[in-house]
Amino acid sequence: MPTSPIEELLHQALETERGSIKMYKAALDCVDEPGLHAEWKDCLEQAERHERILLGLCADLGLDAEKDTVGRQIVRLRSLALVSAMELALTGQPALEPLPPAFTPDADADYTLPAAELEPQPLEEDLVGEELALTL
Repeated sequence: MPTSPIEELLHQALETERGSIKMYKAALDCVDEPGLHAEWKDCLEQAERHERILLGLCADLGLDAEKDTVGRQIVRLRSLALVSAMELALTGQPALEPLPPAFTPDADADYTLPAAELEPQPLEEDLVGEELALTL
């Protein structure tokens, strides 16, 4: 049976809260600042409360709280990526070899554009007509 939009929304919301729980737990392992630690601890408790509420709502509506949907998988992957990034940051090891810079400016070079290149250029008449036809 296809998932209704409301059921899909509830599953994604539940997965969002579960992902938030994992993210805040990982973030608490990363943070050193006491004020931020306390704030994230409050956020973790709030996410745990939201999870309990959503589980209760699913039970009240007779929905399978563990039903996996495509939308739910997308939400899960996003939160897992963030948790993985935090765990990687804790190890101090880069995930990939450092990438070479795409552009290294020359300290002696002048990169300013001549004023003439900054002036708006008029469109040709036939282009204006084509653009108008496309917008109608």
